[in-house]
Amino acid sequence: MERKHLEDWRKSKGLTQEQLAQAVRITTRTIANYEKDPRNLCHASYANVLRIAEVLNIHPDQLEIK
Repeated sequence: MERKHLEDWRKSKGLTQEQLAQAVRITTRTIANYEKDPRNLCHASYANVLRIAEVLNIHPDQLEIK
């Protein structure tokens, strides 16, 4: 199972931060914070992580969070 940072997954799917944020129903700033420091994703709600993974069509474990 391939693991990548959120920014890499987002770009590989051709999405902007704004598009991903709208699809996940969180702010663009939150997406930017998750991408700036992947450790921030550790503090995301489980629901947000699941929605991000669903939008990106990946398994949540494929998000690199360290």
